[in-house]
Amino acid sequence: MALFDLLQRLITEHGSSEILKNHLELVRSECTRLQQALDEARQQNQSQAEQIRLLQQQLQVLPRRTCHHCGSTDITHCGNIKDDADPFSVLGQMQARFTCTQCGQESRYPFDAYSGLS
Repeated sequence: MALFDLLQRLITEHGSSEILKNHLELVRSECTRLQQALDEARQQNQSQAEQIRLLQQQLQVLPRRTCHHCGSTDITHCGNIKDDADPFSVLGQMQARFTCTQCGQESRYPFDAYSGLS
């Protein structure tokens, strides 16, 4: 019976090593795939960080709008409107409306539809 147990153990060990080898190959391929995905994510992150930096620089260059009443820069764009008193309103000239969060008053600025708020 000892010989049979020895043969059974050799067969089991051989089978187990084959299964282990297959599992290790799967783990290696998964690790390679994950490393590639990580490298791509890092590259994309770096690219997006550069875009954010450039956009922040562009924002600093833009002129800051202020409330006409209190001078606060804490104003929120709340839509566009035609100004009937403006002779160019019949040509489609719009004004951008801003509401001040400090004093609650409305300020208007010329709006250029092609370049956004001007």
